[in-house]
Amino acid sequence: MFDGYLDDLCPECLLNKVNSHLLLNDSDFYECPKCNLQISFREYPIATVLNFRGKGKIRTEKKSISNDNFGAGLAPMDSNSKKFLSTSQLFEDENSFKEYISKIPNK
Repeated sequence: MFDGYLDDLCPECLLNKVNSHLLLNDSDFYECPKCNLQISFREYPIATVLNFRGKGKIRTEKKSISNDNFGAGLAPMDSNSKKFLSTSQLFEDENSFKEYISKIPNK
């Protein structure tokens, strides 16, 4: 179920009823090891869903999202941002999230 907020599970995988923890990758983004969706916390309490997928290069220490970041609102990345910032507009509902992630190319 999509509620628009983040814990440590991948929101895309949750739509498919799969539990996959987001882990820190070598680019300092949190990445899902199953679908490679990436999330940035540069604007906490907003969790920016990046518009490109990760490369699966998860750090060896397997650091997951801390409880301090739980509850961040999910927002799309501003396509004009070179600093991976969000549009500051949270996803309205599950359909707006699905539409956004459907446009992110697979790796």
